[in-house]
Amino acid sequence: MAASCVFSLLDAVVTAITGSGQYGIPFSAVSALSMSFALWGAYYSCKGRYLSFRVLTSSKTISTLSGERDAEGGDLVLLKSRRGWAGFVRRSEEADLGEYIYGALTPFLLIAALVLGLLSSLARGQAGAVVHCLSVIFSVCAAFSATVCFSLPFARAARHLQQSGAAIAGWGGLQDLGQSRQVVITDSDLFPKGTVEVSRIRVLEGYLNEKVISCTASMMIAGGSGLAVPFAELMRRHGYALSTVENFEPHDGGGMTAMVDGESVFVGSAGFMNLMGVRLPQPDGQSLCVYTAVNGALVGIFTVDYLATGSVQDALVELLRSRLEPIFALRDFNLTPDMLQQKFRIPTDTLRFPGYLERFRLSGFQPGEESRVAAILAREGMGPLVEAAERGRRVHSGVRILAWLSAAGSVFGALIMFLLCWLGAFDSASASNVILYMLLWLLPLIAILIGLERR
Repeated sequence: MAASCVFSLLDAVVTAITGSGQYGIPFSAVSALSMSFALWGAYYSCKGRYLSFRVLTSSKTISTLSGERDAEGGDLVLLKSRRGWAGFVRRSEEADLGEYIYGALTPFLLIAALVLGLLSSLARGQAGAVVHCLSVIFSVCAAFSATVCFSLPFARAARHLQQSGAAIAGWGGLQDLGQSRQVVITDSDLFPKGTVEVSRIRVLEGYLNEKVISCTASMMIAGGSGLAVPFAELMRRHGYALSTVENFEPHDGGGMTAMVDGESVFVGSAGFMNLMGVRLPQPDGQSLCVYTAVNGALVGIFTVDYLATGSVQDALVELLRSRLEPIFALRDFNLTPDMLQQKFRIPTDTLRFPGYLERFRLSGFQPGEESRVAAILAREGMGPLVEAAERGRRVHSGVRILAWLSAAGSVFGALIMFLLCWLGAFDSASASNVILYMLLWLLPLIAILIGLERR
């Protein structure tokens, strides 16, 4: 763009001095528009970062989304964690794809434009047109779309993401989101805080309420499932204290075992209790329950109510429509495919539910030291998670297309203008035609922006 401005200025000076416009008017308008688009791109780049950074101040509890290769067989998997958002700002300020491409292409374009401009004038015996030819070719190389191919889609996406409580860490974050094929879903994503409640407690005769509630709550907290919060609240309301949990172990049957205050304790679903040989009363078939057994005998039954929110249901539907494969790493043994199908009215036949031990491993996986933040989430639930993951994938694909198309437009434009100058067709290689040519390469940008506005 700087070279385009310099040669356009020289062309205007030569035209003014000679008083001859036989080769056409100078390309000052083209250079001015290129610079205007550059300023426009810089503005939207700053706006996108501004909107993203505001998400950091919107909540005291920030979760992060990162792409992890060690979590699932070397594939890039999106993982939500509480690792802290250090590095988010710095990564947001890294160069985008357009900068990378033009950073590599610009030296070749500068040399090619200089050579082609000299060839099209001096080699054809048109020495008087040398500055004009150079101005033509340099101007068309300074594509309007070069500086907005990333900044404009990113700013639009940042605006939508801010409304849902999410933000992406610039082009680096988009790369992680775009290259990921799977996303880990945990208990709190499906049922955020306040949507799970212990509605009824039944302690069998001969056992103390304090012992049964404290024992069950301590197991839930040790297991780190979505039931930990409501059971901790239940224990707090009754004024009970935590028990000592040792030798904790999850089981694929849908339950947990441990030594609690020196006694063997089983906590799990009805199916798990049957596997462990614990006799259960006849279930009503409607309620979702947590069963607790001490030393092989059933001591307590807790009925749990789950509130399915519309925002989570919408996020699940959006996730099923996307190309991302959800991995339901759910520690709550009540969250089965049938339960999710009933609560959220979604098909679960094709959803991936790993074994219970694998769920514990995935949901407890911690990002490594070299892991980098791809996005931040300022709200709980699946809404921000799916919005960041899916919109990030779409923006990543769109920016890649736009950046390479912009580079192609510069190269093809230089070749076309060289051919027209070589043939002496300066009426065709006019400033208005060059502007029209460069504006036409913005049509893919408009199409992709329209596509990004759709959910």
